[in-house]
Amino acid sequence: SWELNFFPIVHEPSFRARVHEAQYATLAAQPILLALFFSIAALEMSWQLTEAGIAKKATAEKELAAKRFFEASLEGLRMGGCVSCFLPLPAAHFASVSNNKRCLDSYMEAPSLDVVRTLLTLHRCADQQNDARATSLLSQAVLAGQLIGLNREPSTTALPISPVEIEERRRLWRILVALDWLDTTGRPCLINHSQSDTREPVNAFDANITENGVTASAQFDFTPVLFIVTQSQLALVGHSVKEYIYAVKASTLPSWKVVVDQNATLHRLKASLPPLKIEGDCVVPLDAKNFATDRFRVLLHASVLQLVIRLNRPLCVLSLSPSRASPHLHVLTCACRCASASRAALPTSASPRVASPASVPRTCSRTRLPLGETAC
Repeated sequence: SWELNFFPIVHEPSFRARVHEAQYATLAAQPILLALFFSIAALEMSWQLTEAGIAKKATAEKELAAKRFFEASLEGLRMGGCVSCFLPLPAAHFASVSNNKRCLDSYMEAPSLDVVRTLLTLHRCADQQNDARATSLLSQAVLAGQLIGLNREPSTTALPISPVEIEERRRLWRILVALDWLDTTGRPCLINHSQSDTREPVNAFDANITENGVTASAQFDFTPVLFIVTQSQLALVGHSVKEYIYAVKASTLPSWKVVVDQNATLHRLKASLPPLKIEGDCVVPLDAKNFATDRFRVLLHASVLQLVIRLNRPLCVLSLSPSRASPHLHVLTCACRCASASRAALPTSASPRVASPASVPRTCSRTRLPLGETAC
């Protein structure tokens, strides 16, 4: 429930109902749903590995559990994509190389929302663990989303779609856009801005999204949508930086004005975010009751600072005059310092996921926050 504030891949009331309806005896016939459950369990184990004071034996057990859940989720995807795996076929069928290959990739032939959710969750888990498969999982998630039409506005389709599914599809697309455009692994962007007309999701709490309609919240209420919409706006700048500064084969070299304008845009975006108070080399958090706000501030500031560093880093290797290079080197130095400070802003990730504020008394201390997904 806590992670849905920053990673809203499901509509919580609907998903809880699906979980309650799931029966152990029938899950074998729903391998994709089972794969989603396993991926969430793998992510949970990854989060628990960041708990303060965890014993060495417990760490080893949780690492092993996370790996097993991760592999089980991948196997569920493969089984869900191959209908023949559930038919009473002879063993020779599975001994065939071509049939085995089909089992491995056929879930991409007719993906679903649950396939996208599972791939996104596995990517998040792999990214936190520095698993090399994170890049391919993200690419598969983006392609699966495009295959099921997440890039098209769901409310304008000919098929009747409930308000709940409309908002789910909009949220999933925003997550895909942000991850694709903010990715810094060298993987080319798979989403083209001109090929999507999906609107922003409504800023509403899950409880206010029902089959009968959607009740929007106030503009700055901390709904599950606030973070992903803000992050997708930052991703638009990240996409521009990737296309103009890091293009493999650009039609023209980026002009100095482009760099200056992008820095000005990032400066305005940073100024519009909730401010951070920095003392020495760390960010001062708010209080024990505001962990969600603290994490929100730090994650978005870290994303902006990462873009600032990415935009200005190439200038360090150019032979520029001191008058031109000095402002950008100053910006780069400040961004690196603030990015380093943001890593000391909050407590361990396990604390906030307990609902009671009293359970996180160490929030005000400057302990480390694992921000692998946004650290510069």
